[in-house]
Amino acid sequence: MFRLSIAKTVAIVAAAFSLQSSASAINLISNGSFETVDPNAVSNDYKMSASRTYDEIAKDTAEKRFGLFNTSDVTGWTALYGKQIEIDVNGLGQVDTSFGNNYIELDTHFGVKEILDDKGNKRRVTTNESNAGIAQSLKFLTVGATYELSFWFRARTTNIEDNILNIYWMPTSSYDPLKGVLDASAVLPSIQEFIKGTVDYKLSDDNNTKWVQYAQKLVATSSEMTIGFGAGGNAQWLSQDWADVVETNGNKEGAQLDNVSLVAVPAPASIGLFGLGLLALGLRRRMSK
Repeated sequence: MFRLSIAKTVAIVAAAFSLQSSASAINLISNGSFETVDPNAVSNDYKMSASRTYDEIAKDTAEKRFGLFNTSDVTGWTALYGKQIEIDVNGLGQVDTSFGNNYIELDTHFGVKEILDDKGNKRRVTTNESNAGIAQSLKFLTVGATYELSFWFRARTTNIEDNILNIYWMPTSSYDPLKGVLDASAVLPSIQEFIKGTVDYKLSDDNNTKWVQYAQKLVATSSEMTIGFGAGGNAQWLSQDWADVVETNGNKEGAQLDNVSLVAVPAPASIGLFGLGLLALGLRRRMSK
């Protein structure tokens, strides 16, 4: 009968353990750098004289390389709340990203529009909305397993509570991707119960003048989970240019996000080595009989 030596058996198991660890480093997030956008998607930004497609924005002059889009225009993502997100393209005049050409801003100005009053003068009005959230649902997760979330954040301003970005982590069964929001009925919990972390402007991180990486561990409570990011800035619109805009739940500046990743955290190496040791000991005892 063909028998493997203890050394060869342990080597095979160790190789398998190594492959499993490598597989755990696979990014589970699709389009985490927001580079894939529907080229024919149209931005209806009230600040521009005409609607523009994403491709037109990317090729426009520096100060015009941004636009308001439906979240679904960004491949892989759906709306968590809010109507639109802002896609910014490097060269806009802010701090460029190093992860491709695009990044997004979730505290924007989709709730503002320009109208003509009774005298024919232009006037800005708001629907009292500014903050938005995005989400992505994941399948085939291991219940009880730990996953590491990593993302890059930049604050538009240096005002506390103006650039808030909340991280949501919830069973997909608690989330309705067709509605784009958590079910408002009493059957499901409030969205606030799924906030697992928050970042904001922080002087010691210097996250206003540069992009800063943040990371945290998340545990899957279901095989299908949804990861979400949502702006929560509550500063008022104080710019003189916006004097006719009433208080909102955001002020069009803050919560810039890029390069999102989520990877499974491998079992500690000590556990794997301990298992190999037990395997070798068991094989030795069997072969000695």
